[in-house]
Order: sequence, then structure tokens, then C-alpha cells
Amino acid sequence: MEKTQLDILWVLIAAILVLGMQGGFLFLEAGMTRSKNAANIAMKNVTDTVVTVLGFWFCGFAFMFGGGQESSMFDYFFVSIGQGSSPWNTTFFLFQAFFCATTATIISGAVAERVRFITYPIITAIVVVLIYPIFGQWAWGGALNGDVGWLENIGFVDFAGSTVVHSTAGWASLALLMIIGPRIGRFRGPGEEPREMAQYNSSMAMFGALVLFVGWFGFNGGSALAMNYQVPGIIANTMLSGVSGAAIVGVLSYLRTGYTDVAQSMNGLLAGLVSITAGCYAVSAPEAVLIGLVGGVCMIYCERLLIQFQIDDAISAIPVHLASGIWGTIAVGVFGDLATLDTGLTRFTQIIVQIEGVLVCGLWVLPVSYVLFKALDSVLPIRVTPEQENIGLNISEHASSSELIQVLDMMELHKTLGDTSVRLPEEPFTDLGQIASKYNEVMASLEQASERNKASLISKKIAIINFDSKGGIVGFDIGAENLFKMKSEQALGQPINILFADGHNNLPLDRPNSLMFGITNHAAGFRKGRMFPMQFSFSKARVKEIDFFTATFAEYKNESEERLQVNSSSPAFAQPQQQVNAGIGKTVQIGPNNTLTTTITMKWDNDGKG
Repeated sequence: MEKTQLDILWVLIAAILVLGMQGGFLFLEAGMTRSKNAANIAMKNVTDTVVTVLGFWFCGFAFMFGGGQESSMFDYFFVSIGQGSSPWNTTFFLFQAFFCATTATIISGAVAERVRFITYPIITAIVVVLIYPIFGQWAWGGALNGDVGWLENIGFVDFAGSTVVHSTAGWASLALLMIIGPRIGRFRGPGEEPREMAQYNSSMAMFGALVLFVGWFGFNGGSALAMNYQVPGIIANTMLSGVSGAAIVGVLSYLRTGYTDVAQSMNGLLAGLVSITAGCYAVSAPEAVLIGLVGGVCMIYCERLLIQFQIDDAISAIPVHLASGIWGTIAVGVFGDLATLDTGLTRFTQIIVQIEGVLVCGLWVLPVSYVLFKALDSVLPIRVTPEQENIGLNISEHASSSELIQVLDMMELHKTLGDTSVRLPEEPFTDLGQIASKYNEVMASLEQASERNKASLISKKIAIINFDSKGGIVGFDIGAENLFKMKSEQALGQPINILFADGHNNLPLDRPNSLMFGITNHAAGFRKGRMFPMQFSFSKARVKEIDFFTATFAEYKNESEERLQVNSSSPAFAQPQQQVNAGIGKTVQIGPNNTLTTTITMKWDNDGKG
């Protein structure tokens, strides 16, 4: 059938819309993953387009659409497009090449944050020159020259690619995820909820989804390959199914959790769009809505299934594109108008053929992808190292730093070295510059406070000592060295009871979990063979399933025949209202505003002995 200039114009516009979807995927994937990998994701999306266009032009197009009654497949290697070629052939190539690029880009989102960039173009090439074109020929081979593929010949219908594009990408993504495994920290122990990985920018991701929404009108509408009476209905059905998917997922998310999850609602939109793609030209508006609703539900349950099997799909590409793609393809048989489908099959037979096409796609793409990706991994490892993954692929794969990364690096330096004297660069008139300025002020204040606290610890003879669950000393600060006249290297590993004059046998120091925490006690300390008066308290912390204990010691003023008491001339303690006998040598006074002061009378000789 000859194509008019209007047909060619419409398909060219649709091709440009499909190419624009690459930008939508870029924003979606970068927004849903961590900022430390955003540059890497951008590079992979550009790489998808570069490798796809070159590979598809070289041989992918020939495998998918080459051959016919008047030519062979080999005539389509380095297919003739542009100057001197048929305008329709050029238009058709561009449209199909950008479809192929969409397939590759879906895979990049699923495996985001883990794949080495040097291996990624090879993965893309495997998909676009072999895996995608072979199945595409089976389903769409007759679109250009009438060399009908065998699935197409038995009546399989996939109008715009619910299976050819989206399920193919989903199966290939699953194969690659089975090889590379989840991101570090994504899954915890058996029965525990998985860790929700941070997202760079939800607004950016949603903008990307809206770009995809607009691009989908070209994706589905352009698949008519003409500007005919079907196009307005195709676009309307695409819109209805997309919004239905978003609506059902948003409602179900709210009913389950009490809030509407942004990422899930966005994926519901995409699931509805994927679901309608196979049959958008052959269903009514109410049926399009129902297809979108079921597609959203399929996406939700597939997400849960992946989590159950600890498969880490970074952007839920498999639930959106594989699960919803399978449903959308089968829905053609369930809802498609048989006269419009024009396959000559009954309703039941059409459903069986649609299921057959779905199974053939899975049986072709999953095992072949797995074998080829596994072979590649054995020669050139696909996954980055744990160190590279932790610092982020922006730096490890592209040496791409940023103002934010520089600020974080300086903070990490402060944490690691404990040196707060180094200041962050203050870039004026930027948000991060203002943060850096305030952070520098905080560091200066901490330095001053640290010096004051150090002087206070020494002058007041306050000691902080850490010990383990067996009572062994594991931390001995400068205050402890000063208070007990002992170097930290002498104290570390010793039992904490050596610090007490009598070993303090009434405290279970060798069983710290039995101690009373947060209560102030009094005892005689032991320093250079002599006793001195002190008070102490215990606290407990748990780090990585290990208990650690802290004891804080303070020395009373050691002056002969001196009463140790708070200055009673202070206004806070004026006019005591009540006095209670609290034990030998100790009196508690309750003053105005319920303030307390304790007076303890003790006698010590000049040598510190009781």
C-alpha cells in the first residue's frame, strides 16, 4: 500500500515522540535511583540510542524486516536510508529503530546502579542486533515487505509492542538481574522487610513519566503506520488506560498503607500504558479503562513477587513492562474486536494464540539472554565492585564529581580523620554554598566547644571509660588518664574493677548487663595505690548487635576537712522549703521551683586516704 505524504509526516512525528521517550526514561530512572549514579544513568540512556541506531542499521533491521519476494535479508545490511532511498523506508527505519532503543533503555533502568559502563554497550548490542530483532521478525516481519513472521501468520496480534518491545525488555532484564544480584543493602535477613533505597528526586521521576505519557501517543498512534481514522481512537484508548492504571494503583496504595506512594502511582500510569499497547486499536473506551485497571494490579503483585524472591529491580521495570505487557497481550484476545483484528480466529482461539506468543517470547528471550550475558560476565565482569558501588558510579565509572559530592567528601574526611580544621569550599550564591558556609560555622563552634570540654574534663577530673560485656576496659579517655593517673595503654584490656579501692564487690562489674543504669553511685577510687572519693554512673549502648557500656567518673574536691556542697548563696537555693535526712553525711534540700541540692560531708587526709 502506497504511503501518502501525510502518512509519512505523521509517522515521522511519531518517531520523534518515541525518541523523546529516551529523555523520559532518563529522568524517570535518575529520579528513582540515588544521586551518586545519576550521571551514569544519563550516559547509559544516551548509549542506548547510539548503539541501537548503529546496530539496528548494520544488521538488526535486516534480521527483523529483511527479505521478501524480491530481495534477501542480506540486502538490508547497512540498510539504505536517507538521500536516494525511499522516503517511506527511511521513515519506517527511524520509527522502528527508536522502538528498539526503548527496549534497551528499559533494561538499563532495571539493573541501574550496579553495571560497569564498559560492559553495558555490549549488553545493549546483544539485545538490539539479535534478541529483539529475531522475535520481532516472528511477530512483525510482514510490516514492510510482506515477509510475514510465523507468529504473525498464525494470528498473533501485538499492535504496538506490549510483548515485542515491553515483555522482551522485561525478560532480558530478569535474566541480567539473576546474574548480577541485588544492590548492596537492598535485602535484609529472611522474613525482614527490604530496605527502601533512597531516591534522588521524585518530582524528576514523575516529570519523566509524563514525558513518557506524551511519547506513548506517538508509540501507539504511529504504529498504525498511517494517518487514518484509527489514530484518534488509539490515542484516546492510550490515555484512558494510562490514567486508569495510575488511579487503581494510587487507591490500592492508600488502602494498604494509609498514604499514596508516588513511585507506585507513577508506575501504575506506565503499567496502564504498557497494557493497552497491544490492542489499543481494537478495543472500546470502557475496555481500555478495564485493561488499564488490571494492568496496574498485575504490576503491584509482580513487585511483591520479585521482593519475595529477592530480585532487585531498581525502577520496577519488570512489573511494569513484563507483567503488564503479558496481560495486555492476552487482553487482545479477551477484549479485541474480532472484525478489527481480522485474523479469522474465534475468541477462544485468539486467546490461545495470544498466550502462545507470550510463551514463545519468554522461552526465546530469557534463556538466550541469560546464556549470552553469563558468557559475557565470565569474560568481562558485568557488575562493579562493592567499593565502586558504594562511592557511586558517577565517580567510579565516569570520574564525574559535583559540588554536592565535594561537600560530602569533605564531611567524610572530617568523620574519618576527626580533623575539623579543614573547611568546606563556599561557592557563593548556591544552595550548597550556603550549606557549606553554615557547616563551616558549626565546625568552628565544635572546635571551640571541644577545647572547652577538654579543659573542663581535665580541671574537673571527669573520666569517661568504655567497657565490654565482660567488664574489660575498651576505651580510656584523657579525663580518665588524668583522674586515675594511668595511661590508656595500661588500662585497656584490664577489668574495670581495678579502678575501685575495694574492687567494689557489691557491683556485678563482670556482668555489666546486671548493672543499674543512669543512677549515680559513690565509692572510693584507686589511684597510684591510694584511695580518693568519687561518684560514678553507668550507661549502655548497642552497636551492630554488640553491647557496649560506659562509666562516667567524677572526683570530689579533695581538700582536708572540707564540706562538699553547692554554694548556698545561689538564688536558686535560697530559702529552702524542706529538709530531708538522706543518710549518714548526706542531706537533700528542696528549694524553690523544686530545685535540689545535695550536701555531703566527708573527711580526707592530705594524702587522699579516708
